[in-house]
Amino acid sequence: MTDRVTLRDFWPPPDAVAACAPPEAEALADAALLAVHQPVRLSRRASEAPADERAVLDELLTADPPGGCVLVLVSGPGGIGKSHLLRWLGLHVTGNRHVVRVPKGASRPHVLEHILGKLEGPAYDAIREQRKVPGGPAELDEDAAVEDLLTRFRVVLERRTAEARAACDAAMKRDGKVDPQQRMTAEIHGPGLVALLDGPTKDVLLRDAPDQPSVFRALARGVTAAEFEPGHFEFPTVPTNKLTDQKLQRYVQKLKTNTQSERAIAAALLNAVRDEVASRPAAVAQPADPFRRVREELQKEGKELVLLFDGFTADDEGRAPLDSLASEGARDGEPGLCVLRAVLAAEEFPSDALAAGAGSEFVLRERPADATELLETMVDTVGAYLNAARLGSERLDAWFAMSSGPDAEPPSFDASADLSDEDRDAIAYFGTSRRGHSLFPFNRAAIKQLAAQRLAPDGELLLNPRKLIADVLCATLLPHRDAFARGEFPPEDFHGFDLASLGAEVLPWLKHQRPEEYARYAVLLGYWGDRPQHPDEVNLPAAVYAVFGLAPLSAVELVPTPAAVPEVAEAPPTEEPAQPEPAAEPTTEPEPVPAAAPDWASELPALVEQSQLFAGREAPGLDLAAVREALDAYRTAISAAWVGWVRSRAPRIDDVELVPFEADPDYRPLVEQIRKGLEELRQAEQKPAAAAVNFAEVETAAARVREALAKLPTDAPAEVKEFLTAAATPAGAPLSALTPVVVGWLEAKGQSEKYRVRR
Repeated sequence: MTDRVTLRDFWPPPDAVAACAPPEAEALADAALLAVHQPVRLSRRASEAPADERAVLDELLTADPPGGCVLVLVSGPGGIGKSHLLRWLGLHVTGNRHVVRVPKGASRPHVLEHILGKLEGPAYDAIREQRKVPGGPAELDEDAAVEDLLTRFRVVLERRTAEARAACDAAMKRDGKVDPQQRMTAEIHGPGLVALLDGPTKDVLLRDAPDQPSVFRALARGVTAAEFEPGHFEFPTVPTNKLTDQKLQRYVQKLKTNTQSERAIAAALLNAVRDEVASRPAAVAQPADPFRRVREELQKEGKELVLLFDGFTADDEGRAPLDSLASEGARDGEPGLCVLRAVLAAEEFPSDALAAGAGSEFVLRERPADATELLETMVDTVGAYLNAARLGSERLDAWFAMSSGPDAEPPSFDASADLSDEDRDAIAYFGTSRRGHSLFPFNRAAIKQLAAQRLAPDGELLLNPRKLIADVLCATLLPHRDAFARGEFPPEDFHGFDLASLGAEVLPWLKHQRPEEYARYAVLLGYWGDRPQHPDEVNLPAAVYAVFGLAPLSAVELVPTPAAVPEVAEAPPTEEPAQPEPAAEPTTEPEPVPAAAPDWASELPALVEQSQLFAGREAPGLDLAAVREALDAYRTAISAAWVGWVRSRAPRIDDVELVPFEADPDYRPLVEQIRKGLEELRQAEQKPAAAAVNFAEVETAAARVREALAKLPTDAPAEVKEFLTAAATPAGAPLSALTPVVVGWLEAKGQSEKYRVRR
C-alpha cells in the first residue's frame, strides 16, 4: 500500500529546496543539474546568429584544432546561467579526455591544483612535489589565506550593510515602504555577520569537522563552490551568555532560536558575499612549467585536456595559466603536448580577448526578443526546479545512475504522485510548465508578477535564472511552507506586496466583501490573480481560494449574505439525545443558499441583469458566448455555496478520534455508521442540489451522524456535555456555554483549537 500524497508534498521541504533548487549552479549535484536543465538560448557575438548549448559543445569539440588548442568564449551578466552551462558541457564531454572545472576566482596555483586533482602516477606526483621545493611554486600559507579571506568578507559585508541602510532611508523618505529584506540586512544580518567573524563564533566557523567542513578554509584552498548552509550557524558549543559583545550575543541568540529562518538568511547573504569576494582573487606568483609538463604527460597517455573556466578574468593574473597551457602542441625535438580545449566564461571580454586559436564568442542575453517566450522560459525553469526538489536528491541520484546518459528525460514527481481525486483536481488549477511539471504553489500569473517585481530593475523584465531561483522560488518556498500547512498562506506581507498596485476599485470592493481578510485576498489577487484593475477582472477559480484556506469570492458575489448574524447563535430546541458527540466542532460560517437550486437556463436572464457578476453591464440581446460564460460562472458559484452549506450541516470529527471506539464490539457498529454517514455527506458535496429533497437528504444524513456520535461515551462534566451537544448542532453553542470548566476540559483534551466563535 503506497502512502497517499497530499498537496503539502507538492511543496518541497527546506532541505530539499536547499539541495535541489539552490540559486548557484555550483551547489547542484550532477543529477539535479541535468534534471533542471532548460534549453539555453545564445547568439554568436560576430554574426548575432542564434545558437544553443549544442552549438557551444560542437565548437568545443572541433576536430583537429589548429595548434592543438581551441578556446571558446561565453559571456553574459552575472546570474544568467554561465556556470550552469559549463556544468552541462562538462557532463557531455566524453571520450578519452581529462575534464576540469576551474571555479570562480581560482589563482594560478589553484588552477594547477585542480588540473592535477584526479591524475595519478609518478609523473604527476613529481609535479606535485615540485610545488614544494625552493624555486618551485610556493605553497600557500593556509592560515594567512584564511585571514585574508575573512578581511575581504568583513569589507564586503560592511559595504552591503551600509548600502542596505541607505536604501532603507531612501525608501522611508520616498513613500515609507521599506523592503523587508533590505531592512534585515541593514539592521540584523549585516552587522551580525561581521560580529560573527571574531571571537568564539569565528573559531567555530574555521573549525574543520568531518561532518561539517569549514567553508572559509575550503574557499582558501580554492574550492570556490563551497557553500554556506543554515547548519553552519547553529553554534551549539558557544554559550550565548558568555559572549562579551552585546551585538554578537543578540545575533547568536537569534540564530539559535531561528524563529524567522535567520540561519537560512545568514547563509544566503554570506554566499552572495562569497561570490563577490571570489571575483577578486589575490595575485599569487606561479611558474608556468608545470602546466606544460601536465600536457606532455597527458599526450603520452593519449588524452586531451578540457578546461572549463568559470568567472575567467582577462587580466594578466587570470590569463597567465591559460597562456602557459595554450602553447603550441609540438616542437622539433620536444615531446608533443595534448590537445587543449577550453571554455572561458566571463561577464564580458575585452576586444582583444580572442586569442590565437580561439573559436567563437557566445553571448547569453537578459533581453530575449520574444516577451511571451521569456515568460514561458521562466515558468519552465520554476517548474523544473520544483519537480527536482519534490523528487529529492536520493531519487534524482538513483535516476542518474540508471539513466542512459546526460540527455535522458528526468522523472516527473507529478506522474507518480498518488493524489486524491479532490487534490488532483485542485492542483490542476495552478497549471503546469511545458514539460508538464505542476507549478503549485505558483501559477503562471504568480510567476509573472513576482518576476516583474524582482527581475525588472528598470521596469523591463530580464532573464536572470539566479535571481529567479533566489528571489522568486526560494524566497517563497523556504519561509512559507509551515504557513501553508496552517492555512495562513499567502500572508498579508507576502513579498512586500503593495496594495495600491491593484486597481482603484478593487481594494474598496475587497474590503466590502472580506472586511477582515481583505489584505490576504489582495495578495492572492495581486499575484495569482494577475493584479486585476477592476472587480470584473477577478476570475480566479474557486479551487485556488480553497487550497489556500479562503472562501471563493465568486460565491460571495452570487449568493447574498444576511445583513447580520448573531455573535454566537443560540441552539434551537432539539429532540436529539442529550449525550454529546466527542470532539465535534462548531462549523465555520455556512454559505447561505436558496431553498432549492433553480433551473440554470430559465434563471439565466435574471442572473445577467441582477447578479453582482454583471453589475453595470449592458445585457440586451445576449450572444451564445456570453450565455455560456455566465452559465459557467453561475454553476461555479452555486457549487461553492452548496459545498459550504453541506459542510455547515456535517458534524466535524477526525477519523483518528473514532479509532479507540472501533476496538470495542459494543461501539464498532456506531463507528461504521458514523463513517458511512460522513462519506455520504462527502459524496453529497460533489453534486449541487437539484430539488428540495436533496436538502432534506443532507439534513437527514447529518442528523444520523449526530445521533450516532451522541451514543458514544464521553467522560466529561455535565456542563461540558451540554456545550458539546449544542456545538454539534448547525446553530452552534451560545457564548454563555463556554464556561471556565468547559474551556479547561477542552484544553486538557487538546480540543480547544477545533472550536471557533462565529459572528
